[in-house]
Amino acid sequence: MQLIGKLISGILLFALLTAGAGAEDTLFDSPAGSDALNDFSTSMGGAQSLRGQFAQLRQLKVLKRPLHSEGYFLFAPDKGLVWQQQTPFPNRLLLQQHQLWQQDSQGHWQQFPTGGADSPAGIMPLLVKGLLSGDISPLQERFQLYLQTGPEWQLGLVPKDPALANLFSRIRVEGAGQLVQRLQLFSANGDCSDIHFSAQEAGPLSDAELATFIPGQTP
Repeated sequence: MQLIGKLISGILLFALLTAGAGAEDTLFDSPAGSDALNDFSTSMGGAQSLRGQFAQLRQLKVLKRPLHSEGYFLFAPDKGLVWQQQTPFPNRLLLQQHQLWQQDSQGHWQQFPTGGADSPAGIMPLLVKGLLSGDISPLQERFQLYLQTGPEWQLGLVPKDPALANLFSRIRVEGAGQLVQRLQLFSANGDCSDIHFSAQEAGPLSDAELATFIPGQTP
């Protein structure tokens, strides 16, 4: 049974990391032009609040088996991103401009320095806002962008800054209409995160949801 479990995990990882591999090769063939990027950004409809579910598979070179986690997220353009992992254990990340907070499974909060707006950690709020809201124009300063449009679109990002390239070698985003459906983060050291989004709803967040953007609040 243990062997079967390892085999299933291996098949699942292979399927997730290689799905659309041919499209990925084409995606990064040539950079997107400014007109195409402007049209794409307009079609995304601008910044709006969003809630949804996520399932994440992380493959780390130091581990033989991938790490799987699930949870929900909340995004508000003026407040940031709440990333609430529910399984395999509770863990919340609160990503705001120039601030990163984490709440562990014991309920303890910790703030992490981002190192400034131009640091790899400091760029994350800009990256998240750009991907979830469709406001990709600020990303063009720090990433070379690649784009394939259509009802189902793909966006590729390659860091221009060497410090950021040490964190991500490239990023691949898939979506349909105004929603991001899949996000792949490829690290320079060979690690990979593959995130699938579902049950997404755009619209104003409730008072209870907005309260989760305040460090110290419980999930």
